[in-house]
Amino acid sequence: MLLNRKGDATAVGGLFFLVMSLMIISLMMFSFWTHYDLSVKLLRKIEEARPEDAVISLEYTYLDTKDASVVNYTVTIGTVVDSGVNPLQTRGDGDTLVIESRQALDIEVAKVSVTRTTNFIRNGEFDEGFNYWTTDTIPPSPPGVTGNWTIATYNDGDKAARRITEMTGPAGGPGKKTQTATLSQQFSVEAEVTEATLSFNYLMNLTIVSGEQKEMTYNLKVKILRDGKIVFSDTIEYDDDEEPEWETATYDVTSAFTKSGDYTLIFEIEMRVIPAKGTEKYDVIFDTWIDKVELLIT
Repeated sequence: MLLNRKGDATAVGGLFFLVMSLMIISLMMFSFWTHYDLSVKLLRKIEEARPEDAVISLEYTYLDTKDASVVNYTVTIGTVVDSGVNPLQTRGDGDTLVIESRQALDIEVAKVSVTRTTNFIRNGEFDEGFNYWTTDTIPPSPPGVTGNWTIATYNDGDKAARRITEMTGPAGGPGKKTQTATLSQQFSVEAEVTEATLSFNYLMNLTIVSGEQKEMTYNLKVKILRDGKIVFSDTIEYDDDEEPEWETATYDVTSAFTKSGDYTLIFEIEMRVIPAKGTEKYDVIFDTWIDKVELLIT
């Protein structure tokens, strides 16, 4: 009887030990799972609290203004491109930073050209007298020839360069008279030239006071020199069949400015009188006007 009781006690103790072991293991597993779950949640919170990466770039506009009269431009706007910027949020203190998305334009510039036209002649209307101009006479004072350069007024206020030359020949004196009067201005061209136009107004008047002439020459030559060499030249001959009046001469002189250099614009008035045989006395007056000289270079 005693023996049976010992066996029962041993069985009960073993069962109790097994139950306690299972309870301890369950508590340990519950504790591990709880810590694992808390750790995962904590890591998620840390991950969620981390701010998104942001790429910040500086955008700026350089504005260069030009006069409307010298600017030609054409702009073609291409496809609108989504910049793809997402809002940024910060967590932890309850503040929220929002950057709104902005559309970016993909702009294609088809053509941008800036041209500038400059008048390289200074005081071309002679409002400042002969400033910037040089006058000369070749030969200076031959016998029987008188003349000089002056600033004259016409059209109720317009000013012009005027050259009056008088040639006279007494009986028995030297017959042939000749003279060249020049008006010139120097300038420099450094930039590349795409177009150049020379223009000016002129008036030529010949008066025969007395005598008969075998031959007369009355020309207005216009020349452009680069570093002392002629790169453009033209001659305007006096037409005695027309009444004297103002004329305008215009030349395309682009080919004269193929490279940089020091240039000179020259007006030459050629005058010559050869009296007819047997002429005892003659008197001829050459009257030349020049105004509104322009050399427009682009």
